Amino acid sequence: MTLPEHFSREPASKSGQEAAGCSAERMEDCVRFMPAPKKIWIIAAFAALYVIWGSTYLGIRFAIETVPPFLMAGTRFFLAGLIMYAIARAQDARRST
Repeated sequence: MTLPEHFSREPASKSGQEAAGCSAERMEDCVRFMPAPKKIWIIAAFAALYVIWGSTYLGIRFAIETVPPFLMAGTRFFLAGLIMYAIARAQDARRST
């Protein structure tokens, strides 16, 4: 894709915008485009979504057949809380009291 001269893939600086003739009244002249994602990344994202989403339903099916419902629900909530706690601690969040 070829961009017109006044478009750039580089982040715009305030002085760069002013030098290009950008103003609050003419913001459509100051649009910056993101490069299009590569096709392999789109395919990988859909594949990950398919595997993760599909495995969830498969896991629930096996759990329903083997584990009592309330124990399964409690286990799911416990694991979700444990995962969220681990993520919060990894981001240097303080422990709740």
